[in-house]
Parts: sequence; C-alpha cells; structure tokens
Amino acid sequence: MTSDPVLMLAAAEVDLGEAAAIALAQRLGSELLIIDDMAGRRLARRLGLAITGTVGIVLAAAESGLTEDPFILLEELRHRGGLWLSDAFLERLRSMQRSSS
Repeated sequence: MTSDPVLMLAAAEVDLGEAAAIALAQRLGSELLIIDDMAGRRLARRLGLAITGTVGIVLAAAESGLTEDPFILLEELRHRGGLWLSDAFLERLRSMQRSSS
C-alpha cells in the first residue's frame, strides 16, 4: 500500500477504488469528483471535495443538449449498465424535472 495519508484514511472507510479516486482528487485539487458510492460520497464531502454522480452527469448532458431525454439514458444505465436507482428516486427526479420546466 502507499504512504499517501489520504489514501490510507480513505481505504479504512471505503473500497480501495473509491479511496484511490478520493485521494487522487484531493492530491490534484480537482474541481469535481464523479462518484456514486454512498460511503465514498460522504467521505469526499467531509474532505471538502465537490462531488457529482452518474445521474448528475446525465442531467448535465441533457441540459447541454447532448441527450434529448435523460431518463431513457438513465433507464438504459440502470438495466444494462448496472447502475442502481430505485423506481421512487427516478419518479421524484422526473417530478422535479417537470416542475422546473
């Protein structure tokens, strides 16, 4: 294992992949960390990192006109890509999108 203190701390709380991503973002002074793992997100926030996840990236792509319907892409990621999203979460997200339009 490395002697990077952030990686060592993070690896004690989250999987090694998330720990490495958090440590790298911290070391590089990244403006944004893309992470979906809930424990990893909590740790990244505690360390002062700005975060987003797959859903945030898809919604930003839709806002930028890169995809017409973000929900089609989210459903595909959910069913074929292994992204875990509950039906209730997607319905709340759709409702929020409708009310902001």
